[in-house]
Amino acid sequence: MPSTTLIHVSSASRTCRRSVAALAVSQALWLLAASGATIFAPAAQAANAARIALAIPAGSLEQVLVRFGRETGTMISYQAAALAGKRSAGLTGSYSVPEALGAIVAGSGLRAVPQANGGYVLDVAAADGGQTMPEMKVSASFDANGATEGSGAYTTQTMRSATRLGLSVRETPQAVSVVTRQQMDDQNLQTVEEVLQNAAGIAINRYDSDRTSFFARGFSIASYQYDGIPTTVDNAFNVGDSTLDMTAYDRVEIVRGATGLLTGAGEPSATINLVRKRASSTQLAGNAALSLGSWQNARASADLSTPLSADGKVRGRVVASYQDSESYVNLYHGKKAMAYATVEADLAPGSVLIAGYEYQDNRPRGGMYGGLPLWYADGERATFSRSTTTATTWSRWFSTSQTAFLRLEQELGKGWNLTAMLNHGWGNYSAAELFANTWPDKATGQGVTGYAGFYSGTRRQDSVDAYVQGPLQLLGRTHDLAFGVSGSNQFASNPGIAGGSVDYGNFHQWQGVTPEPDWNDPNFSRWKLLDTVQQRGIYGTARFSLADPLKLIVGARYSRYKADHVDDWGGGYAYAKHAVTPYAGLVWDIDAQHVLYTSYSKIFKPQGYQDRFGRYLDPVQGKNVEAGVKGEYFGGKLNAALAVFRIAQDGLAQEDTGHFVGNSLTQAYYAASGTTSKGVELDVSGELAKGWNVSASVSHAAAEDNTGARLNSYVPQTLARVFSTYQLPGGWRALSVGGGVNWQSGAYRDATGPDGTERVEQGGYAVASLMAKYALSRQLSLQANISNVFDKHYYSQLGMYNQGYWGAPRNASVTLRYIF
Repeated sequence: MPSTTLIHVSSASRTCRRSVAALAVSQALWLLAASGATIFAPAAQAANAARIALAIPAGSLEQVLVRFGRETGTMISYQAAALAGKRSAGLTGSYSVPEALGAIVAGSGLRAVPQANGGYVLDVAAADGGQTMPEMKVSASFDANGATEGSGAYTTQTMRSATRLGLSVRETPQAVSVVTRQQMDDQNLQTVEEVLQNAAGIAINRYDSDRTSFFARGFSIASYQYDGIPTTVDNAFNVGDSTLDMTAYDRVEIVRGATGLLTGAGEPSATINLVRKRASSTQLAGNAALSLGSWQNARASADLSTPLSADGKVRGRVVASYQDSESYVNLYHGKKAMAYATVEADLAPGSVLIAGYEYQDNRPRGGMYGGLPLWYADGERATFSRSTTTATTWSRWFSTSQTAFLRLEQELGKGWNLTAMLNHGWGNYSAAELFANTWPDKATGQGVTGYAGFYSGTRRQDSVDAYVQGPLQLLGRTHDLAFGVSGSNQFASNPGIAGGSVDYGNFHQWQGVTPEPDWNDPNFSRWKLLDTVQQRGIYGTARFSLADPLKLIVGARYSRYKADHVDDWGGGYAYAKHAVTPYAGLVWDIDAQHVLYTSYSKIFKPQGYQDRFGRYLDPVQGKNVEAGVKGEYFGGKLNAALAVFRIAQDGLAQEDTGHFVGNSLTQAYYAASGTTSKGVELDVSGELAKGWNVSASVSHAAAEDNTGARLNSYVPQTLARVFSTYQLPGGWRALSVGGGVNWQSGAYRDATGPDGTERVEQGGYAVASLMAKYALSRQLSLQANISNVFDKHYYSQLGMYNQGYWGAPRNASVTLRYIF
C-alpha cells in the first residue's frame, strides 16, 4: 500500500551544483526565520529514553498523536482508518517517549512499535502476534486539506487558494500566508477584521463603528472566497462582512497580488479565502468557551462534533456563539449571534458529500456613522476624547447574512479528484444613522449639524465552482493539472432616505438624545441603487516538472462579465465584457529547504464609464510581477518568504475634460495608464523551536497614480506585524506566554476644514499585545489577553468625510475554555 514519508535529503552532486545559491539564500532566510531557535539532534535512542514534561488535552486519538508528534519531534506512522472513532484521554506529567505513547493509545487496541530510525509504527495489539499494519500516515504532518485545527500550528502545508493545485507555501510562486485556528485562539481574534489586522501585508481603514475596508500592495481588497468559492464584497454597503464572527472558521488564507486566475474580476491587491471547519470527527468531541472583557464584553461559544451513524460514515458538527458588549465609544452597544451546522457523509470509498448552513446576525446600536470633527470652528485642531460620539440613542446598523452550501469531493482514480461546490448566500441590512457635519465652537460647543439617514439593502449571490485535479505522466516525468469552471450571479439593492438635519446643540455635552425622524415622511428625499453582476469563467492550471529541481506553473482563465447598474442620480449603465487572465510561475529548488521563484499574474476590473463616442471603456488591467525566495524548515513546521513585486494598473478611467458622451450632459472619460505599485514583503510563520510559535511580517508598498502622486495616501505604506507564543518547558509546561507588536508607518489625507483644504496626518505608531494561558487540567484552560498594552492614542481612520475615528484604547479579556 502507498505510504507517506518526509524526505529532506539531497544528493551530494546536487548540493555541490547549487552550493553558492543555497548558501546565500539559506543565510538570508535562516537569520530572519530562525535566529535563536535551538535544534536538538541527539541519537534516537537517547531521545526516546529522556523524560519530557507534557500537557496534552484529551481529544480524538489522531489529534493527540499529531500534537505529541509535533511537541516531541517523534515520527509516528499509522493506518488512518485504524484511528477512526478512537479517542485518547491525553496526558499530563513527565514521560519518556515510549511511556507517553503507551498512555496515549491505552484502550485503543493499538500499540506503538519502535523502529530502527527512532520512530514508531502503530500496530494492532493482537495477542496472537498478528501482522502489523502497513505504514500509511505520518503524525507530524498536517491535514491533507490544509486544516489547521488541532495542529497547534501557525502555518499550513497545503493551499488551493492560488492555483487549485494543492501546493505548499514553499511550492506556490506567489506571496501567500495563512492565519490558523491556533493563532486566532492565541490572539483572541474574533472577527475577520481582527484577523486581517494581524495578517501579513494587510492594512485596514475604518469608515466608522461598523464598517471597515482592507488594502494590500496599495490597492483595496474586494475579492473574497468562502471555502474557495469567489465572491465580491462592497465594504460601504455591507451585511456584516467585516464583523463576520470567526468561530466557525478553521483558517484564513491570503494570496497577495493579482489573482484573476481563480477570482475573475477584481483589484490587483489580494484575495481573502475564509475556510470553514469540517465535520471530520467520528466520535463525540468539542469545546466550549466563556469570555469576559473590557467594556462589559461578554461572549460564549460552543463547538460540537459527533458521528450521525454507527459506522461514522455520516458526521455532523454544530458551532454557535453569542456576544453582548459595549465599547470605548459612548452609547455603543452590540449584540452578535452566529450559528453554523454542517454534515459530512462518506457516500462510497473516495466520495464525500458536505452540506452546511451558516447564520450571522449583528445588531449594534449607538454606532457612529463617520467619525469625529477634526477641527473647531476657528480652524484649530480638535482634541476630543476617544469616548466622544456623534451617534444617537436610535442609531443602528443591523445586518443578517445566511449561507447554504454543498460540496462534493470525488476520487476519480489514478490520483485524479473532482471537487464541485455550490453556494447560495443572502443577506440584508437596516441602518438608521446621524452623520455629523460642520465644526463646533471650542468654547460653547455650538455649530455642529447632523444629517439623518435611513439605509436598507439586500444582497444575494449564487455561485458554483467545479474542477478536476490530478497527475499526468509525460516524457518520463510526473506533472500536475487542474481545470474547472465557475460562475456567479449577484444582486444588490441599496436604497436610502435622507431624513433632514439635527442641531447637536452643545456638542461637548452631547448624550445622543434626539427624536428619530419619521422615515415615512413624504418630504424626505429617497433614492435607490440596484446592481446585478453575472460572471462566468473557465480556467486551467498545469505544473510541469521540467527537472527535479525546476517546476513551471502556467494557467489562464477566460471570463465573461455582465453588469447592470441603476440609480436615481443618472449614473446607470449596462455592459458585457470578457477577458483572459494568464498566470505563469517558475520555482527552482536550490536545496532541500529553499526555492527561488518568479511569477506573472493578471486581473481585470470592468468599469461603467463611457468615452465621448458612447463606447464603454475596456476593463482596467492589473498586472503583478514578483520574484522571491522561500524557505521551509523542520518538515514544514516553519515557513519563510521574501518577495519583491511590481504592479501596473492600466486603463483606469480619467475625466475627458470638456467632453460629454454623445449629445448628452454625461461626463466623458478616457482610459489612462501609469498607476504602479512597487514593494517588498517578508513573512515568517510557524514553529521556531519546540513550543515556540511565531507569526512575523514586514511589508512595504509604494503606490503612485499616473501623475506620480501617492495612491490611497491614507493607507500606510509600511507594515510590521509580529506575534509569538512560547510554552514553558518542564514543570512549567502548563503555562504558555506570548505577545506581539503591530507597527505601521504614517499616512495622510487632504481634508476640508474651516480654513479650506488641509493635509491631516497620522504619524507612524505601534500597538503592543500580551497573552498568557494556563492549562488547569488536560481539558480546562484559562487565557488572558491584553491589547494596546501602552494605551497608544491613534486614529484608525483619518480624513474620510473630513473626520477622524479613534482606535481602541487598552483593553483586556479573560477566556475559560473546556475541551472534550
